Amino acid sequence: MSKSGISQKREIHTGKNMKQTITISFIIPTYNEESFLPKVLSAIKQLVSNIVYEIIVVDNGSTDATTRIAQECGAKVIVDSSKTIAGLRNLGVRYAVGKVLVFLDSDVIITQEWVENIFNVLTSIEHNNQIITGSRYGITSNPGWIEKHWFLPMTQEKAHYINGGHLIIDRDVFIEIGGFNDSLITGEDWEFCMRAKQKGMVIFNNPDLRVIHEGYPKNLREFIRKEKWHGIQDFYDISTLLKSRPAIFASLYWFSGILGIFLFLYYKSFIYITIAFIINSIFCIFATLNKQKQFPLNVVYYFLLYHVYFFARGLSLIDSLLQKHTLSGK
Repeated sequence: MSKSGISQKREIHTGKNMKQTITISFIIPTYNEESFLPKVLSAIKQLVSNIVYEIIVVDNGSTDATTRIAQECGAKVIVDSSKTIAGLRNLGVRYAVGKVLVFLDSDVIITQEWVENIFNVLTSIEHNNQIITGSRYGITSNPGWIEKHWFLPMTQEKAHYINGGHLIIDRDVFIEIGGFNDSLITGEDWEFCMRAKQKGMVIFNNPDLRVIHEGYPKNLREFIRKEKWHGIQDFYDISTLLKSRPAIFASLYWFSGILGIFLFLYYKSFIYITIAFIINSIFCIFATLNKQKQFPLNVVYYFLLYHVYFFARGLSLIDSLLQKHTLSGK
């Protein structure tokens, strides 16, 4: 957990007091999420019954109606504009009283299937609290082609970490692990799970806990923006780069492409660009076949999207070098 003191920028608004013992604390970080948050909160309030819960919205200084919406839904609202998303989640835990923490992003919606299976999960955690679970995000009812061919197959992935946008863990275990590293801009969930595994925790992606991600990119521009953002932390320094296979492949992808363009300009021959494209395609084929071992997918779409993915992750390197990244964003 963060050792920093309570920021003077923080405001706290508490919903109705709950006399019963709270089992679940939903912790939702937000920043200008008035378009998605009502659906997220409404799903919790409509679907979750027979479980005593609280909702904690930790806001990063929204300028829209996000905090008002949260308050009207009876959530505890904590406002602190000084923190990363990891810091916001840690801050939410400070005010949480539930035995089990459910971290949700502000555009991730629980489903009826989630409710039907959460009781078994709570029972499992009660018997063995060394479990970190959750699930990969499901896609919307009217998905775009990127959702169907890139993100949907990942719901069946045997994940080695759980995304922070839908992570479920015993509160005491979360504190024992040390919480999220709030100095990280992105990748805090991966780093948290790696520390947890070192302590003997079990990471389990549970597809039965189906959630819907309303914020998936609908076009290539949004896809590039999303992946560029998520890749920033991988290029923080040499050690983080070497620990990240996507960062290594993206670096090689860009090196090959830039070298091919340079040689083309110098020797006036398209052969060098052709060779660079072939090399980069080999990277994408290798990555696609590696994914196909884990779950069924359309290899043509995945191959093409890997080109875009590695290009976007290379932009993360440029952003890191130019130090243009900010503390908030997706």
